[in-house]
Amino acid sequence: MTGRDIRAGAEKGGRWIVIRADAKRGLLLREGGFSVILAFAGMAAHLAGAMAANTTLPVIGVPCSGTKLDGMDALLSTVQMPSGIPVATVAIDGAKNAAILAVQIMAVSDEGLAHKLQAARDEGTAAVLKADKEVRERYKN
Repeated sequence: MTGRDIRAGAEKGGRWIVIRADAKRGLLLREGGFSVILAFAGMAAHLAGAMAANTTLPVIGVPCSGTKLDGMDALLSTVQMPSGIPVATVAIDGAKNAAILAVQIMAVSDEGLAHKLQAARDEGTAAVLKADKEVRERYKN
């Protein structure tokens, strides 16, 4: 087999993400221009682990809530990977942190992206310091 398409996941609308795979090289994500994979899954799904087992790219798992267990089943399925198949895992419904982590990983080899990331971090710090100052002034004795 030289290559085949894999339907990797679906959203509620039924649209599938198609990824090329090779029998010897696994998922052909690097060749497709991917740098980092974000895998969202709920209900004890192991999408992140399945993707990590088939690529050498970094995989960030995002466990999703919405079940009777509020995402704890998805968290455990995502974080407990066997040795040699790492999946970085963020908090349940932690999409924002997953995206920031992905940018941090890509910024290791992209100086322009690293500068944008630092600027965003500096803006966030300034906003927190401003809010802190406003609260302190409002509740002075």
